[in-house]
Amino acid sequence: MTFQKTPLTPNYGVEVHDIDLTQINSEMAEAILDTVSEHALLLFRRQSLHDADIYALSAALGPVEEPAARINHSPRFKEVNYISNLNNPQHIYQHNYRMGDMLIYDNAQLLHKRDAYKGPRFLKITRVFLFSDRFAVPD
Repeated sequence: MTFQKTPLTPNYGVEVHDIDLTQINSEMAEAILDTVSEHALLLFRRQSLHDADIYALSAALGPVEEPAARINHSPRFKEVNYISNLNNPQHIYQHNYRMGDMLIYDNAQLLHKRDAYKGPRFLKITRVFLFSDRFAVPD
């Protein structure tokens, strides 16, 4: 499976077009893993993912870990955590979220932070263990 992609920055990251992540299967999972390995950051727009969809997507990519913090998680999926509320410009991607945006990134390749924000904010995350033959995994 190949994706139609548009670069997010000159150095890394792509927006992946015309993919419905609720339809994850092994072929799509392999393509996502290959693409995140190559580009480090993937943006999928217009996704409507419920907790079960987020868990299924994460599990298709690799073993899903239950987060250490156990206070803000999905009632049905403890592995789905809820998050509320290099200063070189060529290495910074700033994302202004739109409803339905889904980001997948390689945490070993990217540093991430959030800036101050106003108004309500509600995000969902999972942490997936990715295999060392594809990604940088500490011993």
